[in-house]
Formats: sequence, C-alpha cells, structure tokens
Amino acid sequence: PFVFHIHSTEQGRTGDGSDTIKRLERLAADYAERVITVSYAMRDHLASLGYDEKKIRVVYNGIDAEKYSPDKVSYEEIMDVRKSLGIGEDEYMILFVGRLTWVKGADTLILAMPEMLRRIPKAKLVIVGLGEQEDMLRNEVSRLNLKDNVILKYEFLPEDLRIKYYAAADICVFPSKYEPFGIVCAEAMSMGKPVV
Repeated sequence: PFVFHIHSTEQGRTGDGSDTIKRLERLAADYAERVITVSYAMRDHLASLGYDEKKIRVVYNGIDAEKYSPDKVSYEEIMDVRKSLGIGEDEYMILFVGRLTWVKGADTLILAMPEMLRRIPKAKLVIVGLGEQEDMLRNEVSRLNLKDNVILKYEFLPEDLRIKYYAAADICVFPSKYEPFGIVCAEAMSMGKPVV
C-alpha cells in the first residue's frame, strides 16, 4: 500500500510557494490509499484544499518524555546556560527556538518586547535558530534599541543543549502564523514550561 505523510503543505509553509510542489503533494495524496497528517487542524486544512477526507488519518508527532524531563537537568546546568546567555537568576527568560522564517514569527516577538519590558522590566528574550530573517531580526533589535534585552543565537542547538535551554527558560513562546503541529511546543511542555 502507498501511504502519504504530510506534515505541512507548500501553500501553508510559504503562503503560496511552488506550483510544482503543490501538484506533487496533490498527486501523492490522490494516489495514496491513506494520507497521514499530524493534527486535526492540518486535516481540516487538507480538506479545505480538496483532499479526500475519507483517506486522511491523524497521527500526532511524539517526543521522548523521558529525555524531555525537567528532572534530567540540574540546577547548576540551568545556571550555566543562563550565565552563558548573560541572564541573571532574577531575570525573566523568554525562549523561542525555531527556523527564522516569516511563518515562525520570531519578528513578532521582537516587536512585542518594548511592551513586554514595560510590564516585566527584567525580561530577556532569547531567539535560537537559523534562517533567512537573521539580518532583519538583528536590524529590528538595533532599531528598537533592544540589544540589552534580546539575545540572538544564530545556530542549531543539539538536542542535549536544547533541553537545557528549555530548562533554563521561564516561558517558551512560539508565535507561528502556520503550524500544523509544533514539535518545539511539545518539547517545552514536556520540560514543564508554560508555552504561548
């Protein structure tokens, strides 16, 4: 049997995207006996695009809850991460981890920081990821005079370090404009963090 797994669509990822990729997605779905997707929201999105609802099944992404456990990170490791970022124990760490693309919304967090600082003066936003928005995000931080409150880490964090970053954070924020199933949200929640 032919099963087609689709986490997100070309249209959703890019706002429009490649007609060739959209046709390939549709062709695969038409020929498949089953179409597997990651959430009921994604199932509804596929149906709105004309995919055969009778073929669609939802199978959520999973994470290893034993690995993503707050008990696995010591207080010393948490303090080491915060110190490496220049964040004091009494400061409020807001964490974003993800691709630095329009759809993931890291720019929205930077634009919200002046208001956040009025409410929580000791807030520090940490943005971790790689993508085409790196220069734009750096420019926004400079334009808004947020160099002391926004930490940009343009890198891919290995899983063991990402787990420590979650543990060090006070809250994780993922303002995606399109997100069929946010794996980083599930990881952060498994680490016992509030997620917005």
